[in-house]
Amino acid sequence: MIWCAISGYSKTRPILISGNSNASRYITEVLQAEVLPFLQQNSDVRMYQLDNASAHRSAQVTSTNLLAFPWPTMSPDLNPIEHVWNALKRHIGSENPENLVSSARSVISAWESLPDTLIRNVVESMPRRVQQCIRKRCGHTGY
Repeated sequence: MIWCAISGYSKTRPILISGNSNASRYITEVLQAEVLPFLQQNSDVRMYQLDNASAHRSAQVTSTNLLAFPWPTMSPDLNPIEHVWNALKRHIGSENPENLVSSARSVISAWESLPDTLIRNVVESMPRRVQQCIRKRCGHTGY
């Protein structure tokens, strides 16, 4: 698995997590190793948004002092990183990696080459996405 995150104006470095992820590994390999330093270096970032992966919902993670944005289940229209992941998939395109290592390299290379303007545009589109979600009564927004 490759973990990445975005803020309004930048992105983290990608982290390759081999094997299964659990709450303990998520705390040490992601939160402590990357998220906390990223938040300290980016004073504009006030909250951290988790998706609803089981490792994110664990008592170990929720008991940390990290200020996490409350997030409803099944809401990919409103999760900005999902739109960045889609751009990443389009960027990779029809590459056919030979193995897991070359696949990871391809994803990491594509992530590192994504322009910060893409991230900024996705984040800045969020008010429109929320309004569309309200109009659709929390149904699919088309984004």
